[in-house]
Amino acid sequence: MDRGILLFGHNNRTIDYGQIALANSCLIKKNMKNNHVTLVTDVGTVDWLYKKHSEEFVKSKIDNIIITKRRNTNNIKRYYDTSYTKKIEQFYNINRHEAYSLSPYKETLLIDVDYLIGNNLLDQCFDLKYDLQINNTSKDLLNTRKASEFQRLDDRSIDFYWATVVFFRKNDFTELFFETIKHIYLNWPYYSMLYDFLAPNYRNDHAFSIAVHMLNGMQKNNLVSRLPLPSLQHCTGQDDFIECDGNKFRFLIEKPSQKGNYLMCKTENTNVHVMNKFALNRMAETIVEQNR
Repeated sequence: MDRGILLFGHNNRTIDYGQIALANSCLIKKNMKNNHVTLVTDVGTVDWLYKKHSEEFVKSKIDNIIITKRRNTNNIKRYYDTSYTKKIEQFYNINRHEAYSLSPYKETLLIDVDYLIGNNLLDQCFDLKYDLQINNTSKDLLNTRKASEFQRLDDRSIDFYWATVVFFRKNDFTELFFETIKHIYLNWPYYSMLYDFLAPNYRNDHAFSIAVHMLNGMQKNNLVSRLPLPSLQHCTGQDDFIECDGNKFRFLIEKPSQKGNYLMCKTENTNVHVMNKFALNRMAETIVEQNR
């Protein structure tokens, strides 16, 4: 296949990223034209996925599975299940810098498994002339919430770019881009200090943002193009994902500075980045069952 979707999913003790990847693959198959899906995962994750769902069904939604070794590094992340619950867990999905070398496609749409596909807008990526497409904006489903952490890596640092969705066409430039990300990954303490955010734990968004800045000549220019979307859309870990009916999603969105006070939000035919992985875990089974 010349065109396809690339997902990365490695389970930890709490979050079933394999099932989330399967659920999103169901949505991709239903909504997109360029819907050949490859999942990069590990033995434990795929074995658990086959145990919960038949291997035949999994392979009907995920066309290609690439097994890699899960990196057992100390890379913790705080996971929220609304404001009332949080848990510290290992985050193993840190091998996105391998997307170029692992992708079996000439043209690849790299998507986070938690970015639920509700329409076909991203099919346009493949028809544009731009070889590397990535966005630096994402709108909260509650537009009055503005998170500064999603605008710049730090107040004195560079613009934030979302590794949530990245399109690349294989050539020397995009190979250099992912080699730069690999270099940043291998030298993370140095780059977190240099770019003044001092995060001990590796974050894909930060690494991609630094790579964009470096390839842009350490300044703002248009070397890297935007996706054919005005912005991504997201809801936070403090919100809840409570219902899915086809391409209709229903969320409880927490009001700013009002813990436990929620607004109902309904989306239809919309791509949404769901940051509450516990809620997404709960709804993934529903999405899978609706697409059997």
